Amino acid sequence: MEEFLDQVLFSISGRGITTVEVIAVISIGLLSFLFYLFGVKKTLTYYTNKGSLDETTNHRLKRLIGSCLVLFFLISTVDVLDFSKDIYPNGYFKIGWISILRGLLIIQLAKLINLFLVKSINRYYQQKIAIDEAESYRLEDITKQNSNRVASQSVRFAIFLFATFLFFQNFQFNPTVFTFHADTDTPFDLNLSKVITILIVLTLGRVFVWALTQLILLGYYQKNKINLGTQFAVNQLISYFVYVITILTALHYLQVNMTVFWGGFAALLVGIGLGLQETFNDLFSGLLLLFERGIEVGEVVEIDGIIGSLKKIGLRTSIIESRDNITIIVPNSKLVVNNVINWSHYDDKVRFKVTVGVAYGTDTALVKQILLETARAHSFILKRPAALVRFTDFGNSSLDFELLFFSKKFEIIEDVKSDLRFEIDRKFRESGIEIPFPQRDVWIRKGGDS
Repeated sequence: MEEFLDQVLFSISGRGITTVEVIAVISIGLLSFLFYLFGVKKTLTYYTNKGSLDETTNHRLKRLIGSCLVLFFLISTVDVLDFSKDIYPNGYFKIGWISILRGLLIIQLAKLINLFLVKSINRYYQQKIAIDEAESYRLEDITKQNSNRVASQSVRFAIFLFATFLFFQNFQFNPTVFTFHADTDTPFDLNLSKVITILIVLTLGRVFVWALTQLILLGYYQKNKINLGTQFAVNQLISYFVYVITILTALHYLQVNMTVFWGGFAALLVGIGLGLQETFNDLFSGLLLLFERGIEVGEVVEIDGIIGSLKKIGLRTSIIESRDNITIIVPNSKLVVNNVINWSHYDDKVRFKVTVGVAYGTDTALVKQILLETARAHSFILKRPAALVRFTDFGNSSLDFELLFFSKKFEIIEDVKSDLRFEIDRKFRESGIEIPFPQRDVWIRKGGDS
């Protein structure tokens, strides 16, 4: 039996191929084919029929997995037949048949993992966030779209950075990018692998922030019904902390002397601090806003006569979207130092009023009835607390009334008031109620001759 297995069947480039090597190659190819036929195709078809995969993704996955299995078979064949000799060896990199095939396999695996993870992230955001309609719009705008984009880009960047690192390591290609000779015995060398590793560390920091805030904390936020502003503040503080740790880790990997770094950084701050007082004021104001949470993302605020929804609190500036859908960039210091009206800090409803005057002699009970009916009929006015009518004064030419009502539609409240005025005017005309205007009688007396 041993003689049969060790028997040379044929030779390639002067190397004899034995029976056991042929059997091993055929077995690897057969197992790869059966795995693709009964494992990959059936699994993907099952999930496509179930609706979890679309046809385009199904075809892409089949193509990528199939190419990976073919490359795995070729690598195994080259390894079994011992054809891994270097084709082009030199001092900078090495190219051989097996290294070329491994490089192609790394690229295909990166594409496969990227497709799988990005599709999983998109599906997560489509199915995970299920909340009431009003909050859904805000999360749709702030959390879902932005976080989905950040997560997809970060994961894709991390995968291809790691694949690039493995690709160059496979060819043993690691040139020196930068060399610095200080007054020490050991020069500072920055090679390609260090550059890619640092980029991987920074990208993984961003991915970690996303995973912590969107995969772990988001479920906690929804379970405990934590408002959007608190979520944003906590997420921003976590982001700043993780990014600082990530940058310090990258500097430590570069073997940077942190004592010198902190000393130089302190001197730099002293130098630029005087010239950038306003900027640092905005930076610290941004941190105060996130910690104190007197103003939170999603709330409606009024500053310098401008009313709008607070969309983002950045490190230096905040973004307010006005009722005219205009984006206003406000320095954080203005939100801390200036008087800011927060329309929705403790409650999400606010009382508003519409004033109207009617002629003397009008039935005041009928006026009250019409005003209350108009308020109840409007869909953006809350039924509870109920609207009320206040008889405010006997004016110079009219009986003055106020229609007071509660609403949650801060951004479009002027449109709500306009609707009410149109409807009040129509019903007053139908009921014969006159809205007076100021009148003045002028008497002209002609004097006699003097």
